[in-house]
Amino acid sequence: MKFRVKCQILNETFEFEGSIKWIEYETMSGFGFEKLNRVLEDRLASVINRLGSYSKNNKKIPDTEIIYEGAKVL
Repeated sequence: MKFRVKCQILNETFEFEGSIKWIEYETMSGFGFEKLNRVLEDRLASVINRLGSYSKNNKKIPDTEIIYEGAKVL
């Protein structure tokens, strides 16, 4: 099954599509998207690292809408 995802994080828009895959790496495991291109993967990693620093410092995440309701099909 393929999914198309569009999201905005820290005022950056990301669009990608692919299959969701279970990933295990050393001591971590979880779900991820299969076959993201390297440029998109690098951009996303940079933004996720910035998110981590906000969380670590207990700061509000700027320019990002947090949605607390269930997902819906468009």
